[in-house]
Amino acid sequence: MHAVVQLLKEQKENRMGTTDLKMYLLNGSAMIISLTTIEPALKIILLLLSIGYTINRWYALYNEKQINNKPNNN
Repeated sequence: MHAVVQLLKEQKENRMGTTDLKMYLLNGSAMIISLTTIEPALKIILLLLSIGYTINRWYALYNEKQINNKPNNN
């Protein structure tokens, strides 16, 4: 219990330094820029992946149907 109280006191004593503030500002601005400029590219990628998945699924269903309709030569 004493260790927890000591840790809380140390956390209160630690103040945000200029390096921490610079890091937060840099990360925040990078996130804002990336979300605004990358959205159209992500939409295109998602569309292409959806189309690719659909074509792949159709191909798999077609092959499964061909295998199930094939007569057995036993």
